[in-house]
Amino acid sequence: CTLTVGDVIGADNGLISWNGSTDIENCSFVLPSAVTTGHAILITTPGTYSFTDLTFTGFGADASVTAAVYNNSGGAVTINISGGSTPTVRNGAGASTVVNSSVPVTVTVVRADTGAAIENARVRIVTDPGGTVVLEGLTNASGVLSGSYSGSTPQAITGTARKSTTSPLFQPGAILGSIESSGFATTIAMVLDE
Repeated sequence: CTLTVGDVIGADNGLISWNGSTDIENCSFVLPSAVTTGHAILITTPGTYSFTDLTFTGFGADASVTAAVYNNSGGAVTINISGGSTPTVRNGAGASTVVNSSVPVTVTVVRADTGAAIENARVRIVTDPGGTVVLEGLTNASGVLSGSYSGSTPQAITGTARKSTTSPLFQPGAILGSIESSGFATTIAMVLDE
C-alpha cells in the first residue's frame, strides 16, 4: 500500500494514529514536497512498536513538523525496525523515542597486493564505546563476513581483520567507522606478513 500525507493534516497530527493494536506492514508513506506540515504516524501511547517493511519518503528531519513519526505520548517509545527505512522522529512534551533498526554489516577482506579475496580471515567488530560485539567470525571463500546490527544508529565501531595462523599470513587490518541507518560495509586490504 502507499499512503500519502495531505496538506490538511496539520503539524500535530499523523496520517495514522498508531496504538498497541495497530498492525500495518509493507506500506510506503509519502510526504509530497508541497506539503509543509504533518506526519505519517502519530503515537499517543508510550510503549514498544514494531515497524515491518515500512518506507518513508519525502519527510523532514528529526524534530521537524514534517518528521515521519510524531511521538506525542508524553513518555518513552521504542520503535523496532525490520526492513523498510528508518523514520525521522519528532518528540512532543515529555516524550522520548529510541529507534532500533536491523541493518546489514559487511566486511570484505582482500590482499593489498592483488585484490584477491582472503578466506578464513578473522573479523571482529565492537561498539565504541561499550565493546559490545557487533560482528565476529571468519570470512568465506569470497573474503566476506556479513551479519546484522539491531541497535540504535548511528553507532561508532572499531575492530580488526587478521589472518595469522595459517599461511599465507597477513598483518592485521584496522576497522573504524560508524553503523548508519543504511548499515555498514567496508573493504579491508591486508598486507602480507611472511
